[in-house]
Amino acid sequence: MTIRTGVALLLLILALSLCLSNALAAEEDAPAKKKPAKAMLTLKAKSIMFDRRKGDLKLEKEVHVTRLIGDQVLELFCDKMTAKMKDGKMQIVHATGNVKLLTPEVRASAPRADLDFTKNVITLLGTKDKPATMTTLTPPEITSTGPTIIFYADDERIEMPDGGDTTVPLELGDREKKKGKE
Repeated sequence: MTIRTGVALLLLILALSLCLSNALAAEEDAPAKKKPAKAMLTLKAKSIMFDRRKGDLKLEKEVHVTRLIGDQVLELFCDKMTAKMKDGKMQIVHATGNVKLLTPEVRASAPRADLDFTKNVITLLGTKDKPATMTTLTPPEITSTGPTIIFYADDERIEMPDGGDTTVPLELGDREKKKGKE
């Protein structure tokens, strides 16, 4: 082997090792491929009717629905529920009779509820005898009671178009704390 061939071979090995190290560094810097979110819908009731072609779902008596997407869990308890599904996704749910709704962020109850999963909006509908009630479970814990409560989940916003009562805990400042001690 001549010196010229040895130098060329050395340069080739150096170039290959640089390319390999750059490729490995780029692979380490690339964001990890996300696994698709796990999704599951569990339906329990005394009577279940599901028309897959139309996307109609009807549950009656002792209804318990659990919707899991990733680590987000929504549980719905009621006497009767109808829903519209499209492409395997829950679109709109109408629940009636002793409705209870539980998520890690919210606890709610009402005689009726409408859930629009296309807009991430929950509408709780109460009566004079039994108003709708909703409590946020993340600080600050806010409790709202009224005839109609609309919860915009994406905005973490509550509207009560027919009025009602809302309790919001307040943090006392140093000045207010001192006045309370006097």
